[in-house]
Amino acid sequence: MKLYGYPGALHIHSSYSDGTAKIPRIAKAARDAGLSWILISDHDTLAGLENREAGWYDGTAVMVGYEVTPPDSHYLVAGLEELLPPSLPSGELVEAVREKGGRGFVLHPDEKAGSYFKPPFPWKDRSVRGFDGIEIWNYMSQWTEGITERNRYARFLCPLLAVKGPSRDVLDWWDELLAEGERVSAIGGLDVHGTIHQLWGRFPLQVFPYRRQFGTIVNHIVLRRPLSQRWSEACGQILDSLAEGHSYLAYEALGKARGFRFLAERDGQQWTLGEEVPAGGPVRLGVHCPRWARIHIVYNGRTLRRTWGQILQSEVQQPGAYRVEAYRFGRPWLYSNPIYLAKRELSPPERRRYTPPARKPWE
Repeated sequence: MKLYGYPGALHIHSSYSDGTAKIPRIAKAARDAGLSWILISDHDTLAGLENREAGWYDGTAVMVGYEVTPPDSHYLVAGLEELLPPSLPSGELVEAVREKGGRGFVLHPDEKAGSYFKPPFPWKDRSVRGFDGIEIWNYMSQWTEGITERNRYARFLCPLLAVKGPSRDVLDWWDELLAEGERVSAIGGLDVHGTIHQLWGRFPLQVFPYRRQFGTIVNHIVLRRPLSQRWSEACGQILDSLAEGHSYLAYEALGKARGFRFLAERDGQQWTLGEEVPAGGPVRLGVHCPRWARIHIVYNGRTLRRTWGQILQSEVQQPGAYRVEAYRFGRPWLYSNPIYLAKRELSPPERRRYTPPARKPWE
């Protein structure tokens, strides 16, 4: 199967909200980092779109969405040209985005602790349904949780000490939704602002420059045909891939992940991330990692099979969602979106048919 991969990043703030760089400068940092696309999501504003700063920047697609920021339950909205108010309850916000044809993603749902400079913003109402995806890994959420005046310099110098991967809580929630039959994709967000701090009261220091952050949590969309050079079509391909799970995410501080593949095969046909295998016989799942890792195939929140290396295969037939986790150096590295195995539906005549038990000869 010929597939095309395009790395990118999302949950990015510019100077239109609380970031420290303008969109053209952020676009240059993304291009220098080798990204094919990025999604800007400033707080409750579409200024970048209104000022016509969305578009191609030397081959990198720069899209503009926004982050809806009520007191809690933040939501990333993409594909809309109008703002929705942060006063909307979570359920109504999710429904409004879907009705208007946009794409919506739950942001940092598992934040539990803030820091000395910001409170936590978790997603509180987990009974809500209808969103396209969940940000299972937020770089800045983990970095800021537990930071203090005393330990901040250590975290500035060694961010790996704080960035430990998706929490068990958010992975369990995602697996529960998948087990319910929900089609919910996973994304990884940077929440990057290019933060500047005054070091020792005198010298300005950009703690998390955009270029550096673009080499950490990367989302790779996987397409069956090349990314279009027509702007509107390319945006549709990228956003649809993120929303429908044709993607995987990786913490590339531990190794580049371009070239990862997760395929399902039966009778010469193949399916990949976010696609559904029709009901039928057994299916062979195959994982190929571009680097050595501890690879897990996960089903219903439990590891179905695992190995150390670059290739893992398994034959399955139970309907449901199958996804991949990979670890390097003992740390979380890569999370794929699922491949779905369809459940066989009985036809109406089969549902109604009743076969009485065989009568014994002596009856």
